Amino acid sequence: MAKSLAIAITKAPFGTIHAAEAIRLANGAISYGHEVTVVLIGDGIYMAKTGQKAEEAGWTSLSPLLEKLVSSGRAKVLVDSGSAVERGVRAEDLVAGAAVSEGRSISLAMADADRCVVF
Repeated sequence: MAKSLAIAITKAPFGTIHAAEAIRLANGAISYGHEVTVVLIGDGIYMAKTGQKAEEAGWTSLSPLLEKLVSSGRAKVLVDSGSAVERGVRAEDLVAGAAVSEGRSISLAMADADRCVVF
């Protein structure tokens, strides 16, 4: 029986390994047949921003990996609308498949998951 996992990413995708490890966990969960919801909150929303050039600073751009998760059909990506507004990030700036969601929807998605991990 498939389990569901919510992964909340609250930290920026660069400067630490937290966001990369979250993506690694999501891929592992999917490979075991689990359904995954990635929730981007605070600076974590930058992970879904298109056009990143992290390699210029010695990091890996994670947005293509996030987009691949969504295209697998086994993962959802929710971007906190309040965090996006605070940071001037618009829905059209995000990778395909990322859904801008209100706090209540995000809370319900996390509460409905069998397990929740915060990075």
